[in-house]
Amino acid sequence: VRIAIREELAEFIGTFVFMLLGFGASAQATVGAGNAIEAYISWGFGLSIGLWYAAGISGGHLNPSVTIASAVYTKFPWKKVPRYIFAQLLGGVTSALVIYAVYFPLIQAYASGSLATPTPGGSADTTIVHPTAGIFSSFPSPGVSTGSAVVATLVASGVFVGSILAFINGDNQGSPKTHVPIAIGILLMLVGMSLGAPAGGAVNPAADLGGRIAMAMVGYGGKVFSAYDAYFWIPIVIGPVGAVI
Repeated sequence: VRIAIREELAEFIGTFVFMLLGFGASAQATVGAGNAIEAYISWGFGLSIGLWYAAGISGGHLNPSVTIASAVYTKFPWKKVPRYIFAQLLGGVTSALVIYAVYFPLIQAYASGSLATPTPGGSADTTIVHPTAGIFSSFPSPGVSTGSAVVATLVASGVFVGSILAFINGDNQGSPKTHVPIAIGILLMLVGMSLGAPAGGAVNPAADLGGRIAMAMVGYGGKVFSAYDAYFWIPIVIGPVGAVI
């Protein structure tokens, strides 16, 4: 059985390690002593480490947008796409749940006992979510419309996945394969630092949806899906669209 799902298991483990380090850095920046720059760096190098776990077995996609773009533009078989995406999503959910457990006391203290309220000690507003929700998923900045969030996500995903395809294209004269995970990790940092402000730089649907599912499971409620004019669909749908166009 293990051999039959070897590639999917590699995608799960690589995604889990990557997002464990990413969600952990976001948690530290939100409720601990960390900051946004540290979080960007951790997400980037976390991706590099996850790629080293998985690349030799599954190709190291760790991202549904990368999987879909690989099927469109390379010889990656479409029949593997659903299995890879499920493994990636499972990695996102489980890593978010583990980080929630690790940071549970700090998150609960920050939430003043209720994850369903938007601010510590605040009233239950159905339009926004508690600030700690940003640990596990992206949300638009104040004043950013749905249209602007769509554009930001299209651009960020297009640059991110397009650059990855350029890195792995055998026709390009690039760095040795052993250096590609570092380059992709640095790329994720740069995309986050340069294109993240409008809509969170959501370039990985497995991280975004996986984090939302985990939050709904631990008490954040349905607002993680309905908040900000149901913003949740943008990273899930527009991210892969941006990756292929």
